[in-house]
Amino acid sequence: MILGVIPARLNSTRFPSKVIFPLKGKPIIEHVYEKALQSKLLNKVIVAVDSEETRNVINCQNIMMTSDKHQSGTDRVAEVADNYISFGGSLWFVKAIISPFGVFFSQFNFLV
Repeated sequence: MILGVIPARLNSTRFPSKVIFPLKGKPIIEHVYEKALQSKLLNKVIVAVDSEETRNVINCQNIMMTSDKHQSGTDRVAEVADNYISFGGSLWFVKAIISPFGVFFSQFNFLV
């Protein structure tokens, strides 16, 4: 089983509340979640959140509450699983091709 984990930190330093910022009618993190679900390699995708606010705002099936003390998204992902593919919350605009050899980003996709 291969698990995809999307770390979703509400109070990011550069763009606070980025994960719940609305883009085309839904929070940015939902776009990331939907892209990850399209992968034929992943058996399950989890959004790892650090706040009840995020949990209450986003509409994703698999949400896991994680500590708000983590220093990075990688720390948040590690709390969820040992083996994972991490999709950064800023990657809503790229098309990912996932193979057994890694994750490759092939083109920009601005959800138009």
